[in-house]
Amino acid sequence: MRATGISSGRITRRAFTLVEVLLAIGIAAAFLMVLVYFYQQAAELRTQLLQETDRLATERLLMNRLEAELRCVPGRCFYKPPLRGDSSSLQFIKTEFPSHNAWRSGALGRATAPETDLRLVKYSLAGDGTNVSGIVRTEEPMVARQTVTRTQVTVESPAATNRPAAPLTADLRHLSFRYWDGTFWQDSWNLDQMPLGVEVTLAAETIAADTAPAELDGLIFRRVIFLPASRTISTTSTNAPAASMTEGPP
Repeated sequence: MRATGISSGRITRRAFTLVEVLLAIGIAAAFLMVLVYFYQQAAELRTQLLQETDRLATERLLMNRLEAELRCVPGRCFYKPPLRGDSSSLQFIKTEFPSHNAWRSGALGRATAPETDLRLVKYSLAGDGTNVSGIVRTEEPMVARQTVTRTQVTVESPAATNRPAAPLTADLRHLSFRYWDGTFWQDSWNLDQMPLGVEVTLAAETIAADTAPAELDGLIFRRVIFLPASRTISTTSTNAPAASMTEGPP
């Protein structure tokens, strides 16, 4: 007796061949390689954008700091000249408020270690002309620090050190200045009166003096800073000669 509902036909199943398996693995591997490549490109682009953003922020902050300090150069000062520099370095005298504790930290609110409001600031490049490691900023008081007591006055000169100053930033490797005398731009300034303005140029890479603007590879920051005290006629005391900025603290 034959059972009903059961087919007597042969059931066949077909599997993937070795060639088909290898082809599928190859396609998947190629797809993954494309995904990894685009991911690496996106990661490198993101890193470059972050570095460029940090560099632009550094340039902007340094330029704003230079502008704020140059606008504080006094027009009337005992030290002569109040500003001097060349194409790659600049030094000037700036004024700032001494700290409150320096003048009122003693007994009965008296001064124990008064500070001067005159500071000598220098901007230059760290390294030689070919191997530049960054921009260096140094600051020192124009007079020695004095410790006042009831019976004596102790003078403390700033500690001298032969160690080179650490770069203010290593992201910038070009710093140049020009000085406006009212008629022409000058590459250096060593006069008693101040220039009307100072042109500051910053860049991430070193720029040769004969490089045309069209040949520049990266962006540069350039700003002309007006000096409010440039029109002020500087006068000195008739009882003492003017001191030089390069002499250091008296």
